Amino acid sequence: MSWQGYVDNLMSDGNCQDSAIVGWNPDSKYVWAAQEGGTFINITSTEIDVLVGKDRQGFFTNGLTLGSKKCSVIRDSLLDDNDWTMDIRTKSQGGEATYNIAVGKAGKGPIETETHRVSREGPAACRPPHTHPNKWHTRHTNHLQGIKKKII
Repeated sequence: MSWQGYVDNLMSDGNCQDSAIVGWNPDSKYVWAAQEGGTFINITSTEIDVLVGKDRQGFFTNGLTLGSKKCSVIRDSLLDDNDWTMDIRTKSQGGEATYNIAVGKAGKGPIETETHRVSREGPAACRPPHTHPNKWHTRHTNHLQGIKKKII
């Protein structure tokens, strides 16, 4: 399965509205695979730097962007061992609907972003059936690492 195949699989059940796999290392930061026509296909290396950067407080105050879409950070455990997740919500511009974004990271490998339908229960409620962050991370990290092994 290619990285694009993984994104296509995430999109197939209709729970996600956008999805991407983003690679990052000091020399190369870019979108490996994304939903065609989605916002995440436009994620920049600067936006990746903010997501994985050492400043873990600035985006709580200033927000961040993903694919030039303004977002607020709800919960940040992206660099925490045994969690590696982040909950983000898009900001409404011009009265449009807002969306929850779940971000997961697998070591120094890919970062996965998913946009889910809005839920009154917040970002965690919009994750796939298992709603606990560690379960979400384990499922996606194991799957990403499995794909990475197949590619290498």
